[in-house]
Amino acid sequence: MKASFFPLLFLIGEAAAGGTTVSSISPTYISNGGGIIFIYGSGFSADNFNFMDPVLGNKIWFYNDFETIQCDSPVKKNWLLQNPQAPSTTKVVCSLPARQSKQGSDWYTMKLTVDGNEAANANEFMVKFDNNKTPILRKID
Repeated sequence: MKASFFPLLFLIGEAAAGGTTVSSISPTYISNGGGIIFIYGSGFSADNFNFMDPVLGNKIWFYNDFETIQCDSPVKKNWLLQNPQAPSTTKVVCSLPARQSKQGSDWYTMKLTVDGNEAANANEFMVKFDNNKTPILRKID
């Protein structure tokens, strides 16, 4: 009886936690002007149509000790050949704008919620705004 009760408790715990897990993000270094972030894992919302509800869907933020920046999902500017915001329960794509301040760390920690439930391990993933990834205009002809 105890053996069959344990899996039930495990499933209840998974449902209460939202069941969202982040396994990786790419890239981890982006331009000071921002960039597109690919988030991989499981349990993401596959529905981009949240009817402007502030809770429903995938919501992503990156923060340091001074500011928080919202990462827009779905991506509004689609210049890629494939549709980057195609609904998926295993991948989320968002557009991270430029940081607004030079104060605080260059490393920004991720926060992700799915239908109002926070992904417990999202804060293990970070993105760095990096000068070396930022194009520099050297000459105008």
